[in-house]
Amino acid sequence: MSVRIIFLFVCIIIVFVGGCSNDKSKATEQLKESQSIKSHSETTPILKNEQEPTQESTQEPTQEPEQDYVQETAEVATQEPGKEAMHDDPLSEVESDTANSTSNILNGGFADRSREYIFFSNLADNGFLYRMKLDGTEKVKLSKDIKSSDIHVMDDWVYYRSTVPDGLFKIRFDGTQKHLIKPGMFFNLNFEKDWIYYLDMTYQVHKMRWDGSDEQLVSDAEELLSLSVQNGLLVYDSLMDIGTFSVTLDKLETRKVTDEIQVFGLSDGWIYYRNGSDEDKMYRVHTDGTDNQKISDDIPNLLCNVSGGWVYYGLREDPGFFKVKIDGTEKVKLSDDRPYYLHVLGDMILYKDLNLTEDTDSEENLILMKTDGSGRKQIE
Repeated sequence: MSVRIIFLFVCIIIVFVGGCSNDKSKATEQLKESQSIKSHSETTPILKNEQEPTQESTQEPTQEPEQDYVQETAEVATQEPGKEAMHDDPLSEVESDTANSTSNILNGGFADRSREYIFFSNLADNGFLYRMKLDGTEKVKLSKDIKSSDIHVMDDWVYYRSTVPDGLFKIRFDGTQKHLIKPGMFFNLNFEKDWIYYLDMTYQVHKMRWDGSDEQLVSDAEELLSLSVQNGLLVYDSLMDIGTFSVTLDKLETRKVTDEIQVFGLSDGWIYYRNGSDEDKMYRVHTDGTDNQKISDDIPNLLCNVSGGWVYYGLREDPGFFKVKIDGTEKVKLSDDRPYYLHVLGDMILYKDLNLTEDTDSEENLILMKTDGSGRKQIE
């Protein structure tokens, strides 16, 4: 009897010890798994409903894309501009290796083009980022960030800034893989080689890498009204110093070009501006301050655009949308519209028509047409 009791007692002890050992092993595995998840979330914060980064999106372009985003990861940050792997989506063949024009950015940067597609801030839908064909069809919402602007289509990504939430983002052409590059407010974003130049909330010139790193102050100039960068030259107009200045990016040599402060474009070594000393008429001057020329005796409205050897503009007082050669010759009337927020996108123009409403903040008056004035269409 006693032997049987002793035998049962030993069996109970063996089972108990074995169970403790198994529990300890499971706890160790759970701890390791927890540490692995924590480590991953610290390097790449993933919000709810975010797709696994290793999975390819199966989302159709006509569906509304996911709105959550991830912060820029170390893997993306170490890639050189122009060296990123192409995304496997139906738009991956779209050519997109040049930044938006300086005139488009000075008009708000509400649109950019890549071959047969236009990426734009849809003013009829809170300024959300959209994509559409050149004929205005096949509109697709890419994000729900309010008042997207400073749009650049670069290397299979759409870069843009948003007001709500504040920040610089990038997103794929099909609306997937949205990344927050840097939070905050930025203005007049200009891509130049490996850098993004911009004005911050202090209205000073800063630059950062494409991934948002290595932020630097470029100039001590303050109270700047606008910023343009092209071919190694930076141009800004200053309210404090009253004038327009050019800065070489290699040596940071600053030169005052003119006493005027209404720049609307930088193109091929010329600065285009409205001359306040001559009723705001359109002028151009070399970036070294020489050869100041009047383009036209017309008095334009606030926002003009220079592109492809032409200056596009509306009149301040009367209806009428015109273009004139940059040397002042060959003036052409395009329509009876009163254009605002002019964006020239290759052979297409996207703008607001103030004839439809006197309210410049009205949302439903976007017009798309060709640069010769044909094919005018209101974007619904």
